[in-house]
Amino acid sequence: MDIRYLNIITLIIGVAFISTVIIATSSPNQPVTKYETNCISIICTDSYNGSPLALASLSHYFGTRVIDIRSTPKETLALPKPEEEDLIPEIEDDDDLFVKTLLEKGERISVLATLCNELVKGGNRPLLITQSEELQRLSLETWEEVASMTVSKDFMKEHHNFQHAMVKMIATASYFSRGLPGSVSERQKMIVDITEAQASLNAVRKEVEQLSLVKDGKNPASGNYQFRVDTATEHEMAKQELSNMNIYPLPDGLLPMGRGFKYMDSTQSNDIIISPRYASTRSYFWYEDGITGKTAHVNAPEGAIYIVVHLRVAHSGNRDGKIYAIKTPPLSSFRLNGAGEEFHPIQTALFTSLGEMYSQKTLGRNDITTSSIVFEVPFGLKLSDSYLVIDLGSVWGKPGWVLG
Repeated sequence: MDIRYLNIITLIIGVAFISTVIIATSSPNQPVTKYETNCISIICTDSYNGSPLALASLSHYFGTRVIDIRSTPKETLALPKPEEEDLIPEIEDDDDLFVKTLLEKGERISVLATLCNELVKGGNRPLLITQSEELQRLSLETWEEVASMTVSKDFMKEHHNFQHAMVKMIATASYFSRGLPGSVSERQKMIVDITEAQASLNAVRKEVEQLSLVKDGKNPASGNYQFRVDTATEHEMAKQELSNMNIYPLPDGLLPMGRGFKYMDSTQSNDIIISPRYASTRSYFWYEDGITGKTAHVNAPEGAIYIVVHLRVAHSGNRDGKIYAIKTPPLSSFRLNGAGEEFHPIQTALFTSLGEMYSQKTLGRNDITTSSIVFEVPFGLKLSDSYLVIDLGSVWGKPGWVLG
């Protein structure tokens, strides 16, 4: 045989032998894992049917299925599902507590705001300070409580609006606690501020109550539900509370307007009857200047008003037949009291648009004189909260009359 053919046969046998040894020492058959990627699809095909003798064992090891990346994908394999993430626990909201706080504490704050409003109008400084301090304390306490609450999305808007209304209320109450200014314009601004703050609060309270009803499946528009937020009722509650406070109670023993008080003069010879007839308020009066002959106007200062008391003094009889002349009390004997303060008469011309003004006079038997006394008092002081006192000396004391 030709030597060339012998070499070829030897080479083939050597390759086959080496392949057999490699396969015999390899691990047993294992399945082929299929993968799916975004950039290429990998599939299996059975199109490979034959192999040379040297690859026979490899075909037996891998099987007749070979990887073919040239053909069109016929099937895709899903990526393994990621592990499920832990569910976030649902946070419990404070909606019920929020609604309860607004309906209960909101009502008290509204009543206090009405009280402060009325006290500014009435000019009651001490009581205004007391109530405004309570309003500030309760508003701040409620604001802190609501700020710490977690509400659902149904009440987020109202939660924000309520805190904003409380900030306005706290700022207004803080200003009120400083006392009552003398300026009318400042007092009017105080009334506007407290009214606006109260309106903001009550608007949120009404919205929250309606949302709460809807959330509970009720229909507030049906007209069959009695709302808790009733500003008219709260206004009456404030007025009733104000009347019950009576921080400046009128003293006992005051005489009604028009009733006379009878006493004797210093000589114990004559009887005198003095009686305030009526009282009124004025913002101005005028008189004729005796020097220039021109009319002069007297206007109450800003933040003040005049209370005018019309008096009648009569010589009502003699006791000893000796001394008949009497002197009426001096102007300095009169005082007007109201809202915890005492006011003195102001000096005026003898005759004004109010009539003859009071001055000390000497009266004979059966003489009568009528005149008026003017007091400058804070704007808003009511006649019903005021009373007139006359100091007649240690013997007869200080009779008083309620003015309204």
